[in-house]
Amino acid sequence: MQNNPNTQQGGLIQTDEAESQKLIKVAKVFDNLDQNIIRITEDKTKLILIEHLKKVEDKKAWIVPLGIFIPLFLIPITTESFKDAFSIPAAVWQAGCYIGIAASCIWLIISICKAYKGKNTTIDYIISELKKKSDDFNETKDKIS
Repeated sequence: MQNNPNTQQGGLIQTDEAESQKLIKVAKVFDNLDQNIIRITEDKTKLILIEHLKKVEDKKAWIVPLGIFIPLFLIPITTESFKDAFSIPAAVWQAGCYIGIAASCIWLIISICKAYKGKNTTIDYIISELKKKSDDFNETKDKIS
C-alpha cells in the first residue's frame, strides 16, 4: 500500500500532483476571490440588528390577534343566547364579547398594516445598512429614537 500514490487519511484522498495532471487536463482556471470588508462598530451593528429584529417580529405579529379574533367571532355565531353566569348579566357577557371582537379586529388590522409596511427584512438590506457611512447612520438612529 505504500507504493500507491493515492492514500486516504480521515476521509480525504491525497493524490500525487503529477498523476492528477495525467488524469485531468486543465484548460483554464478562473479566480473569483474578490472580497468586500465592512468596518463598523459594535454599537452601530447592535442598533441595525435590533431594528431588523423589530421588523421581522412585526411581519409575524398578526398571528396572535387573528388567533384571538377567530374564537371571539365564532362565539355569537354558535351561541343561541348569552346567559347569566358568575353573577354577571347576559347583556354584559354579550357586550364584552362584541367589545372583544372589535378590539381584536382593530389589533389585527394594525398588525397586518405593520407587517406589510416593514418590507425590508432581507439580508441584502441589512448589508446595505451596515455599509452606510456614519452620516447616513445618524439619520437612521434618529428615526429609531
